[in-house]
Amino acid sequence: MDFLSSLVQEAITILYNISASFGFANYGFAIILLTVIVKMATYPLTKKQIQSMKAMQRLQPKMKAIQEKYKGDKMKANEALAQLAERGIKMAVVTSKKRPMALRGLACYGLDKYIETVITCQDCEEHKPLPAPSLMALNRLNLKGSDCIGVGDSPYDLQSAKGADCLTAAVRYTSFDWDFILNEGKPDYVLNKMDDLVKLIDRLNN
Repeated sequence: MDFLSSLVQEAITILYNISASFGFANYGFAIILLTVIVKMATYPLTKKQIQSMKAMQRLQPKMKAIQEKYKGDKMKANEALAQLAERGIKMAVVTSKKRPMALRGLACYGLDKYIETVITCQDCEEHKPLPAPSLMALNRLNLKGSDCIGVGDSPYDLQSAKGADCLTAAVRYTSFDWDFILNEGKPDYVLNKMDDLVKLIDRLNN
């Protein structure tokens, strides 16, 4: 705090001396000028924050609609993963979230007991849509990409899995524009509900 105070005082002194050189020595003017400079310096960050907030506000109604439409999928997801676990299917999560948040989310939905490994943004230097995190998950599961299917709600999930030589399936309950997912992610399959995942894997294994 002392360092910051000293820095501000030094900046005001410099600006005061500059104004004095123009015959307008005034500390009030120097303070106003410093405020303007700080605002100009932080404007790009402030603008980005505002744009991000507006984008989130635009997404909120869509996210609420998705949550309402699929509010029963918490139990369905648990049932689907339980069925896959009974079939001996190995499962991993590859996420852009940090580990504490990812593990908390899985535990909240009661899905953590079915997941053998979790790859977060803290575990791999490269991130989705690059294949590295998906390849890391495959390595931990001791599986080949050609034996697996990557399920995702964003084109980046699908691109990462596809880059690791996995089949891919896009879920319909997503905040992304559906055409964007289809065009950028190019999924091999589409899942309208969680039950479809179990049916798809049964079909692929027969």
